[in-house]
Amino acid sequence: MKIFTIVFFLSTVSSAFWFDSQESQLQQGLLLEFGQAPKLESKIETSFTLTSWNIYKGAAEGLYPDLLQMIEESDFVLMQEFLLNEVQNEQIQQLPHIHWALAKSFKDGGEWTGVATASKWQPYESVPVRSPGTQPFSSTPKMSLITKYKMQNGEEMWIVNVHGLNFDLTHSAFKAQIKALAAMVNSHEGPMIFAGDFNTWSDVRYEYLLNATASLQLERAPLENPLGIMSATLDHIFYRGFASVKPTLLDQVTSSDHNPMRLDFTLNQ
Repeated sequence: MKIFTIVFFLSTVSSAFWFDSQESQLQQGLLLEFGQAPKLESKIETSFTLTSWNIYKGAAEGLYPDLLQMIEESDFVLMQEFLLNEVQNEQIQQLPHIHWALAKSFKDGGEWTGVATASKWQPYESVPVRSPGTQPFSSTPKMSLITKYKMQNGEEMWIVNVHGLNFDLTHSAFKAQIKALAAMVNSHEGPMIFAGDFNTWSDVRYEYLLNATASLQLERAPLENPLGIMSATLDHIFYRGFASVKPTLLDQVTSSDHNPMRLDFTLNQ
C-alpha cells in the first residue's frame, strides 16, 4: 500500500510539473519572427517557388548548407522539425532580408522546436496553431503556422505549414488536428497552399486528410516520397487558385530523413 501511495504521489507531482511547464511555455507566446522582407504585392507578378521540407532538427550532416540553397532557390520554404539552435540562429542573422516565422512547440535541449516558414515576401499576419491533442508518451503538441500575404492582383494568399501528430494509433488526435486547421482556414476564399509533414503512415490518416483538403477545394500535388518501414508518403502539398504548378521531388538531397518537395506556381492573371 505504501509503495502504491509513493508511486501515485510521484506520478501526480510529475504530471503537475509537466502541466505547469507546458502552461508556462504557452504564456511565453507561440510565435517568433525575424527579418524583414519586401511586401508580396509589390514584387510577384506571374510565378513563385515553394519548398516544403522536414529538416530533422538539423541533425544530419550538410543540412544547413542545403537549407541555405533551398532558401536561395525558393520564394517560400516551409520547414517541419525546425530547431532554433546556434547554427540556425547564425543563418537567420546572415539573411535579414528573409522573413522567418517560427510556431513554437516545445524546448528540445534548451532550444525551441516547431514549424517555421522562411519567405522572401513579408506576410501581413502570421498565426501559430497548436494541435488540440498531444503526442503519446511525450505529451508534446504539434504546431502549424498560417502565413497570410497580400498579392499584386488584389487577392490574399494563405500558406499553411503543417506538422501532423504522430504515434496516435486511434488516429483521433490526428483527425482533431486536421479538422481544427480546416475550420480555421475555411473562411478564406482566395489562393491557398496547405503543405507539410502530415505523418500519413496509414490509409485511415491519408483518406481523412484527402477528404479534409477536398472540402477546402484543394488539389494534391502528384509527389510520392515513400518513407520508413511502412513505405508511406508522409509529406504532401495541396493547393488551389493557381493557373498551373510544376512539382519536383528533390530526392538527391540527403541531409534529412525526408526529401524536400518543390512546387513552381504560375499565378492566375
